[in-house]
Amino acid sequence: METGSETLVVKVADLIRGGGADEGRRLNDLIRPALAAGSEVELDFAGVSAVTEPFLEAAVAGLLDEVPFEDLLRRLIVSNMTVRDVQGLRYVLERARGDDDCPLGG
Repeated sequence: METGSETLVVKVADLIRGGGADEGRRLNDLIRPALAAGSEVELDFAGVSAVTEPFLEAAVAGLLDEVPFEDLLRRLIVSNMTVRDVQGLRYVLERARGDDDCPLGG
């Protein structure tokens, strides 16, 4: 994990092994304070082959309690993530927002 002036960079592979909900909650606990303070957070998925929906739900869905959807999309940066996993992340966020009709992608 690295911190810049305004950006927290998290190497996700250092935090997860199986990609379950417990690891997602650990990631959430790590990034929530930075996002709540208005900072950007970069999640670097280098070395992660795939992520599970329970991991994504635990990691990011609850962030919408503190950070508006559009702000979260702007300040939560993902790198080295497969297109399929990015779509899964977007789906989890849209479902948490209650927007079931929103298309995947963006």
